[in-house]
Amino acid sequence: MYIFSDQGKFVRELGRQGQGPGEYLNPVSIDISRNGDIWVADYGGNRINIYSEDFKFVRSIIGKTRLLHYLNINSRDEIYMYRSSANPLRPSTADTIFRYDIEGRKIASFAPFPKEALEVKFWSVQDGIAIDKDDFIYEINPLYYRIRKFSSQGELKTSFSRKTKIFKIIAKEGERPIIVYGPFVLEKGLVMAHVNKFLEIYDTDGNFIVGEIPFPQKIICAFKNSLYTEVWDEGDEEEVQPNPKIIRYKLR
Repeated sequence: MYIFSDQGKFVRELGRQGQGPGEYLNPVSIDISRNGDIWVADYGGNRINIYSEDFKFVRSIIGKTRLLHYLNINSRDEIYMYRSSANPLRPSTADTIFRYDIEGRKIASFAPFPKEALEVKFWSVQDGIAIDKDDFIYEINPLYYRIRKFSSQGELKTSFSRKTKIFKIIAKEGERPIIVYGPFVLEKGLVMAHVNKFLEIYDTDGNFIVGEIPFPQKIICAFKNSLYTEVWDEGDEEEVQPNPKIIRYKLR
């Protein structure tokens, strides 16, 4: 893993490949705690590595049950992980958000897979939750455009979306469906969904603000009041592609 400054300058590597203290096998996702610690989900090692703000290894949390791919933590360092896909051969409305204690034990789950998305015979594995400064959890399944808001204990507070020409369910096998990315939560109280290369923006109560904003870049994360996007250079498919460019957009 590589660390860059907010100006895009390389700072250093964090950890290394391996199975020793502070090492990892297959790091999949990352989150930053309110005090600046760096939490890394190592799916291959079934653990979460924690590093201090000055990049020193602190400790690992070993999963007592299988940890999932996508890690999110709230202001109290409570651990939530996300499962975005149901098996298209054996569809189920099983829960998608799992909460773990500090020792790596699963203690709760909530946010069942939306029934509407079970029509789509397709796998899509990606993160689908974000946590705001008040510890509310926002969730979007990648196969269905609806944002659900939960308390930190898993109580559904509200759900919201709108009818729009940029999204429809595509259930025909072999045809790629529309994938919804997000949610992305900014400190100024905005919740965003990235739908079919367009932005849809709401406030944290679910009130629609503006939508169908063309935004072709792939958003990879939101932090404070900035969106970070990934852009790959176009070229010959047989050529070795360089690393992507990371572009930052800041809300004024």
